[in-house]
Amino acid sequence: MKKNIYQKSLLYLSILFILSQFSYSKDIGDVEREILQLNSSLRIADKIYIGSLDTLKNYNENMGISKNDLELDIEDNLFYLNKVKEKRKNLLEEWKILKKELGNNYTGLIFSENDLEEEKKLKILKLVKLNNVEDIYKAFENENNENGIAKLIRSLRKIKRETPYIYSGELIRKSLENFEEDISFFPEEIQEKKWRGKGQKFSYSGKENINNFYEDNNYSLNGAMGIIEYGIDKNDSVGMILGGNKGKFKSMGSINMNSSYMGYFLRHNFKNIEFKTEIAYEFSELRGERENIISNNYKGNSFKGTIEGKYFFNREKELAFVPYGRLSYLYIKQDEIKENPLENNPILNIKQSIEKYLEGSLGLNLIKTSYFKNGILKNTFGGELKTILNKKIDPLKGKFIDKNKSSSSFYFENREISKVKESLKYHIDYEQKNGIIYGCGLIYEFSSISKKNYKIDFNLGYKF
Repeated sequence: MKKNIYQKSLLYLSILFILSQFSYSKDIGDVEREILQLNSSLRIADKIYIGSLDTLKNYNENMGISKNDLELDIEDNLFYLNKVKEKRKNLLEEWKILKKELGNNYTGLIFSENDLEEEKKLKILKLVKLNNVEDIYKAFENENNENGIAKLIRSLRKIKRETPYIYSGELIRKSLENFEEDISFFPEEIQEKKWRGKGQKFSYSGKENINNFYEDNNYSLNGAMGIIEYGIDKNDSVGMILGGNKGKFKSMGSINMNSSYMGYFLRHNFKNIEFKTEIAYEFSELRGERENIISNNYKGNSFKGTIEGKYFFNREKELAFVPYGRLSYLYIKQDEIKENPLENNPILNIKQSIEKYLEGSLGLNLIKTSYFKNGILKNTFGGELKTILNKKIDPLKGKFIDKNKSSSSFYFENREISKVKESLKYHIDYEQKNGIIYGCGLIYEFSSISKKNYKIDFNLGYKF
């Protein structure tokens, strides 16, 4: 039965094609009617050809046609399809000549060459929709010539989905979270009327992959911080954090960041329960690069507020269990981005955007304390589950500027963010009797899009 369908289809196409070979008088109306007829033939031939390919792909012996005959039919379909296309192309050239000769006296069915390209336009718009670049396509509506449209769609899709600037906020967020981890790992008891200081050098490396069709997103942070705390009484203390880091994002493009961090925290003990609150501000200066086009420096201003509660089981003993919960609010503001002009290339101008996050964490630390003649050794093992409870991210909005002319505005696609993240932690601290404290730690993170995220730190502290 399938064979009969293909044979009838081929016969129909053959008749249409043969009819199209008869020479008409050089009347533009006849040429136009033949072109429209060939348009119809092309649509049918294209559907038959695609259908036969699908049939071959899903072939089984119960179809009533041999695989060899089906392959021959596909070859015949392709032959007629190409012949009709060639005939249509020749007629279009003939139509252009006749229309030019008639000039203002032309009164045919087709009023512009674009009308003849309606099928092609529909396919282009379908591709535009498929690639989700309608807004950028409209911004370039005067550039969508036939020869450049495929290149245009590819380049616009690349700009829309692969510009590095959409990852600026994520780089800042990772910086804020890194400082948050350090304060959480401050396990010592409050000592009345005493100071405690700690310096730390840290390095963070993260690799994420949205899907296998895109490059990995690589993040890195290298920095240092200092913490100082004063015990107001045996249950309350106040502290300050100063730090900074150099951050880098690299994937389709790159971002370099320099950040400065300042925060204040309070700790309060009530029996075996400890509460901690922190407020912090981070200032970041960023610079992006996209296909050899470099942005001017742009700024990021971010704020963080954190509330944390811990409960200590067996606090005074050698083995203590410490479950905890943390609630954090992050506010990240990214300023306007302007790219430096590059000859023969349109540049991007991106408006400022704001990101807001409410994050919740649940974790458990196991603290093993060992007492030696010259000091105390603490090993801390931990696990944590962090989730984004709520978020609001302004999509980046930008436009192209070329030779003092600008396109209409369009939106970039938001980056994908993993809602849930797990981490495993280990920290070792040795406190000498003279008050000097040494330490180092490792944190390993994993999520649905993470491939390899880890952080190492080295610490030196002193009690006085």
